[in-house]
Order: sequence, then C-alpha cells, then structure tokens
Amino acid sequence: KKNYTLIYRIKTKDGKLKWIHEKGKGIYNENNEFVALEGFITDISKEKNAENALQKSHENYKNLVDFVPEGIVIHKGGKIVFINQRGLKVFGYDNENELLKHHFSLAYLINAYAVYPEKDKFFNNFFNKLTGNELLKQQIVDGISENEIRKTWVFELDKFKQIRKKYLIYEE
Repeated sequence: KKNYTLIYRIKTKDGKLKWIHEKGKGIYNENNEFVALEGFITDISKEKNAENALQKSHENYKNLVDFVPEGIVIHKGGKIVFINQRGLKVFGYDNENELLKHHFSLAYLINAYAVYPEKDKFFNNFFNKLTGNELLKQQIVDGISENEIRKTWVFELDKFKQIRKKYLIYEE
C-alpha cells in the first residue's frame, strides 16, 4: 500500500548492463488482497554512468592532490574549503574536518611557521609580494601574536578605507 522507489541494475537480453529507476505502489482489491503494481520503470543508465564517472574523476583528482609534496589550500571568502594532506601537516592538523570548521586567520600561518622544520625555506619572494613588504614576515619570525600584528594594520587600513570610500557603490 506504500509507494516504493528502487534503483537497480539489470542485464538485457543482449548482455548489456543497464541502470533502472522503478517507482510505484501496490494495488489492492476490496478484500485487501494484492492484485497489481502501478508505476513506472525507466532507464537511467546515462545519468548513473555520468554520476559514476564524476565520482571516479573526483577520486582520481583527490588522490593526485593528496600525494603532491606541497601543501594545497583553497579558500573562499576567508574560509578554507579544501586542504590536501600535506597542507594539514603544515598547519598541524590530522583531521580535515577539524580544520574546515575554522576561518582562515593569521593563526594558521603563525602555527605553520612554528612547526615548519626548515624556517629559512618557509617564506619566499612571492610572500613578500602578496603582503606588500617584509613586515608581516618579520613579525611572524619575531614571534609576535596575531592580535599584535593586526593592531599594526589599523592605521593603514583606515587610510585605505577613506581612499576607497568614494569608489564604493554600496555602503559598507
């Protein structure tokens, strides 16, 4: 009497395997005896094969990225959405789920530097280009806390906000 949904594979007369989606319900007579099935059956092989290929592609990509000797971190809006195994090691985590709960902050960078075995190889020239100068690098090397580092940015950030204010379409 209840509706049912099934997804399964069949082998056709010519030996091909197909994915089937079946949905229906039982039909009963006035004596509550089962008399028929009502519903539909459709071939979903293309969809299932595409889904399986996508899953396989994702697994291949994940295996490739996880075994790269460099840390890879992808973030969106300041929140980490992906990190490979090497990246987890650099940040001092064993578990991806624990790290993904947090927003990106200087604490990650400071911690990564603290646990990195070859301190002289941690920073490169690109880091200085990203930050605009060597100040942040020196602050991290000197062991300054994240809060203290952020305090040194206040004056310059306020100046920048005043400059960009006239270009904003919407209020902050």
